[in-house]
Amino acid sequence: MQAVSRKIMADKRFFIDLGAMPEGEKVYHYHVDDAFFGSLEQDEILRGEAEVKVVLRCHGDEVLLKLSCAGSVAVTCERCLDEVVLPVEAEDEVLLVLADHDEDGEDRVLIDRRNAVFDLGWLIYEIIETSLPLVRRHPEGECNPQMEELLRTHLCTAEEE
Repeated sequence: MQAVSRKIMADKRFFIDLGAMPEGEKVYHYHVDDAFFGSLEQDEILRGEAEVKVVLRCHGDEVLLKLSCAGSVAVTCERCLDEVVLPVEAEDEVLLVLADHDEDGEDRVLIDRRNAVFDLGWLIYEIIETSLPLVRRHPEGECNPQMEELLRTHLCTAEEE
């Protein structure tokens, strides 16, 4: 979570001034696309599209952030190294607390109240990236046939061992 409050994006539409948030609930809707993923310093997600809903519930110095997203992203297949498109659907909650210093905790993120502008962009990326399966590859039989053949020629069987 430490990267959440420190990673700065160029796209200002993801910036939220927590210090100026009124009490109560505020809802934001975002559409993230290839340009969004391309603007980040990351190499996991090649491209994609997703709809993101962010609900902020402000009470005093605490802001409960609920984030949900649905869409699809392209990543590199771990078997054939071609691009594979995977569905994305995820939800998460983060407690943001305005404080006199910034620090991350086990169950919350402290935001320095002197600079209470929070960048949602990296958090949106993180929830999408962490919702992907651990093994990222095409379904059986859908990989690049040339790479599959190459892999078969180098496959070691129990008899050969």
